[in-house]
Amino acid sequence: LQEARSAIQEIVLGAALSSVDESEQALEEVRSIADRAVKENKRAAELHAEEVHSLEVAVKAAQESLGVLQEKEAQLVAQVQEHSKQSRAKITTVVGRSLAVLGG
Repeated sequence: LQEARSAIQEIVLGAALSSVDESEQALEEVRSIADRAVKENKRAAELHAEEVHSLEVAVKAAQESLGVLQEKEAQLVAQVQEHSKQSRAKITTVVGRSLAVLGG
């Protein structure tokens, strides 16, 4: 009877130790997966931050370009208005002289 008990205890103890080993292995696998996931998420966050920075730089450059274009547009509009004003003055002068010659 004592031998049977000892044998049963050894079997139960062996099964328990085996179960503990399997649990520890499973826990290590979960930790490994979690570590990889954390590293991948961290890298993804870094890439996202780099993309955001690149977009911010691109937006700033676009805003500066827009500012330059708006300045050029304002200069061109002013030049066209001045040219138009001068052309009207010349036309008025020529028409006035022509009328004076014809009428005179």
